[in-house]
Amino acid sequence: MELKSVDVKVTNPRLFELGGLPKRATDGSAGYDVAACIERQVMMFPGQTHTFELGFSVAIKDPRWGLFFLPRSGLGINAGIILSNSIGLIDSDYRGGLKLSLWNRNPAGNEPFTIGPGDRVGQMLFLPIGLPALNLVEEFEDETARGTGGLGSTGIGRLTV
Repeated sequence: MELKSVDVKVTNPRLFELGGLPKRATDGSAGYDVAACIERQVMMFPGQTHTFELGFSVAIKDPRWGLFFLPRSGLGINAGIILSNSIGLIDSDYRGGLKLSLWNRNPAGNEPFTIGPGDRVGQMLFLPIGLPALNLVEEFEDETARGTGGLGSTGIGRLTV
């Protein structure tokens, strides 16, 4: 199941002034960098969120694929700027303009962070989606060692060899 192409529609003509369509930074990059398609700088104060227009929309068409937005690791690690919803999912049948909501997770008292027109604010990744049938059962056929244990049931200590 291969996704050979995705249609892209420009929703803001400034997109081309600010660097054009999303690009992969290197041949080995899994994601495409996306940039803020904005008129002027936005100063994000600690604790603040802001939604940035990306200047384009997509038509994935194949319901076995989705578009995921992820934070840029450098922004998160070096500046404390991450996606406000941690991961964004665009369904194959959505055709509207794309936006990313960023959150300055730094504590109060830190300096604000500025995002300018054309600054890379995230990355998009196309991934296959599993769409299994859901079967209602009274009990599961198989038991596992973990069973119903969750949320810390395997401990928080070191990995064992």
